[in-house]
Amino acid sequence: MHVTEDEPLGTCGAIKNVAEFLGSEPVIVCNGDILTDLDIGALVSYHNEKSASVTITLTPVEDPTAYGLVPLDENGHIKEFLEKPSWDQVVTNLINAGTYVMDPAVLDDVPPARTTRSSASSSPTSSRRGGRCSAFPATATGWTWGHRRSTWRRTTTYCRARYTWT
Repeated sequence: MHVTEDEPLGTCGAIKNVAEFLGSEPVIVCNGDILTDLDIGALVSYHNEKSASVTITLTPVEDPTAYGLVPLDENGHIKEFLEKPSWDQVVTNLINAGTYVMDPAVLDDVPPARTTRSSASSSPTSSRRGGRCSAFPATATGWTWGHRRSTWRRTTTYCRARYTWT
């Protein structure tokens, strides 16, 4: 199956765009610009154990101002999303690592053909439905692609760490 967008819809909008093909089981969503060795099986197990509507993989970073921060409540559920905050807004170093497990029912409240970022839209939706937006703490190696130079550096670093070249 190949689906295109008439205009960029953002993460959640793009998922909504294919909702009719998803069925009723939880769906794994990965941003297209990440390279990771995340244990997807562990992520899905965690999602099921927490009875979450949405589970978002989080990872700590040194400089969180370049990313979207994800503060958690005392139960480890996602409280809010802070997109590229200034240093005075930083309350955590956890960022969205770009991999999610989402129950398709969450998309019922997302309007079709509208630009919608997953982090900004799925948490309120799951809350309205009585669901939980859970955080999966990642210990995996992962990078976004970024610019060509950093992409090349990160790809070669990843390959050297994972494979023996002879």
